Parts: sequence; structure tokens; C-alpha cells
Amino acid sequence: MKNFFSLLVFFSALFVSFLTVSAADLSTYDQLTEEEKEYLLESNFTEEIINQSEVEFVRELIEEGANLLTHGEDIYSIQDNTTAKPGEFTTLGVISSSKLKLSLSAYEVTSDRTGSSKFRLYGTYKWLSKPVNTFTDAISLGWSSSSITYPTSGGNVFGYSQRNYETSAGSRFQRSYTFTPITSTYGLGNRFNLRQGASVYDGNINVHIYSKTKSGAFNTVLSYGHARATVNPSFNASKGFLSVTPGLSVDTAQYAKEVRY
Repeated sequence: MKNFFSLLVFFSALFVSFLTVSAADLSTYDQLTEEEKEYLLESNFTEEIINQSEVEFVRELIEEGANLLTHGEDIYSIQDNTTAKPGEFTTLGVISSSKLKLSLSAYEVTSDRTGSSKFRLYGTYKWLSKPVNTFTDAISLGWSSSSITYPTSGGNVFGYSQRNYETSAGSRFQRSYTFTPITSTYGLGNRFNLRQGASVYDGNINVHIYSKTKSGAFNTVLSYGHARATVNPSFNASKGFLSVTPGLSVDTAQYAKEVRY
């Protein structure tokens, strides 16, 4: 009887473990309720786009009444100016053995300001192959319209976050985050450190903004800068939107989308 009881406990634990692993392996789309899926699909989302975000973020979008306006992504094989082929990204630096994936989405959400439209801009980065060095990197989300403003509370930017993750020994964990951006009239950004030794680096930047008009269009630009030396990447808005400045020690990649509303 004792052996039978031990076997029963063993198989019960095994069954619970199987259920836990199965739940953890579910995609974001499969973790949503049928009502949530229906709402998203009617709001221009696709299953592929949904699966690119964590379920908590997707549910935030649902709570905000989000409608997807635009989404896109690109992979950058970063070369120097002497070896780059047509269509490849070029800077003054060299990251010839690394590949970086950038994605950018814009959502219109329920506005809490009369006469203004409200949006959520969301950019992500992921190193598909590790960068040469891991120093201080930078990321920004910029826009081309002077009618765009961001919300503030008590003098601080409200509705902004920037999170960075590492994957080591098969486990992904959040390494750093910040809610205090570097500010500009034409965008928001931040700097963060990459730690040598991780197998994958990824992260996101999240910005809430308002437009003074109820309809129109503007360009939004996701900019990423990777330092190849111990330097702090700088930002500028000389092109009409905030971006990370390329240089001899900072490689940058940019991905832009037009937002129509």
C-alpha cells in the first residue's frame, strides 16, 4: 500500500508538472479568451502580431480600446560603408557579424482629452546574433509632427517605459527598466547597458502621445544605437525627429512607419 501511495503521488506531481509546462508553452494568442481574440481581430490585429507581444501588454491594449494603425519590422545586417551592399544599413562603424531586428507598431487608443487623438507607439529590438561589444546602447521613438505632445504628471513624462531583457542559460529575464526618458519636442529616448555574456538581448520602448488634430498623418521613427567603445550615445532632432546619433564609435539603425488616423 505504501508503494502504491508513493506511485500515486509521483504520477500526480508529474501530471501537474505537465499541465504547468503546457500552459507556459502556450502562445500569447492561445492564452487569450475568445472575446479578447475577437476584439483584437476586429481591431486590425493578426495572430502573428499578437504573438510578438506578451499577454499582459496585449491586455493593456484591449483595456485602452486600441486599434492597430500600422505595424512593421526589419532585420539589419550591419556593415561598414566599404563592404555594404545596396539596401543594407551603413554607419561609420562596423558590426559585420551581428544582426538586429527592429519592429514598430502604432495604436490609436481611447483619448482622455477632448478634441485630441491619443496613440501608443511601441518599438522593440532583438539581437538575432550577438553584438561585438556590450557597452552603453540607446533607443528612441521620434515623430515628425509639431502637433504631437506627450502626457506629463507633476513635471514627469507619463505613459512611458523602456525595458531590457537578457537570455542566459535558456532563461529570459528583465535586466533593466526605466520610466524617466530623455525628452525632446520630437521624441523620447533612453540609454541602457548591455552585459557581456548573455546569449540574447532584447527589449522595448513604449510611448503614449497625443495629436491636437482628430485626423491626419505623421511619421514615427524607431532609432537604435550600439556603442563599440565606452561612450554614451547622444541624441539629436536635426532630421525633424529625435534619433540616436551615429558616429565613429556608435552604430545606429532606424526603422520608420507612417501613421494615418
